[in-house]
This record gives sequence, C-alpha cells and structure tokens, in this order.
Amino acid sequence: MVSLSIAKEWRIRIAEVDSDDELGEGLMAIDPSTPWESLPATATHAKERCFALGLFVRAMRRRLGLNVEMLAREADVEVADLLGIEREPRHVPELRTVFQLAGFFDVSSSKLLQVAGLIGPMDARLFNAAVRFVEGSANRATRNYRGDTALGAFVVALCDEF
Repeated sequence: MVSLSIAKEWRIRIAEVDSDDELGEGLMAIDPSTPWESLPATATHAKERCFALGLFVRAMRRRLGLNVEMLAREADVEVADLLGIEREPRHVPELRTVFQLAGFFDVSSSKLLQVAGLIGPMDARLFNAAVRFVEGSANRATRNYRGDTALGAFVVALCDEF
C-alpha cells in the first residue's frame, strides 16, 4: 500500500488556484453539467470536510453553555446525529440536521452544508477559513486565544456573502 502525504500549503495553494474545482476524487465521475445543488451527498465527498463541522458545532455549543441534549432540543435535531457530528469525523450528517444547526447558530445554511460536504464545491475562502479553524482548535496549549480567534474568523466566513 502506498501512502501519499500532501503538504497543507500545497492544498491551500491548489484551492486558491482552482477555487471552482472539486478537491478529491469524490465527484470525478459525475457529469460536469450537473447543477451542484443536486449532487448527492456521499461518504467520499463528505469525509473531506466533516472534521471542521464537528469542531464548529462543539465549539459553538460549549460557547453557548449547552450540552448535546440541550442543543438537540433547541435546534430540533436528533441527539444521535449531533453525537456523530461531534465525535466521528467520517459521519455524514443528515441534511436537515445541518440546515437546522445553521439556523440555530445564525450562519449561512449553504455554507454550512458545504462544510459538511453535503453540497459542493466549497469555495476557496471558506475552505481556507475551515483549515485555519481546525488548526487553531488543534493545539491545546493555545486553544483559548487562537481557538477563539479561529472560531470567530470561521463564523465570519460562514456568514459573509463573498
């Protein structure tokens, strides 16, 4: 088995250059004339982006002082889907769940669906914000300052109409 390691800088550069192209192999076999809104959600397509979604939901939930059950009740979603989103990076969330969470957190449903990998392609600016958010959340030593800054920037990217 061959393992391929691709540098983060290269992926970001390619995302900036090819902002309208799909990153990864998930949708290569689909007719390019198919409208992106009608593309099916697949595990291959979603796994590229779900990690940022889980971190975002957990960070926002904690910031609001909610546990998973409280968020599920407030956003009118299933607890099991929330747990899957937060705990399992390969979890493919329900479309309705992501839509409800977008409304609850007051962010663009279209952009949050892109982050979830349920519609695509994700634009380069949103992708870069997601990468920075994940990186800012990963380092426990600097999580409070850098994590909050990265979360704020990610929320702006999810709300900003660019």
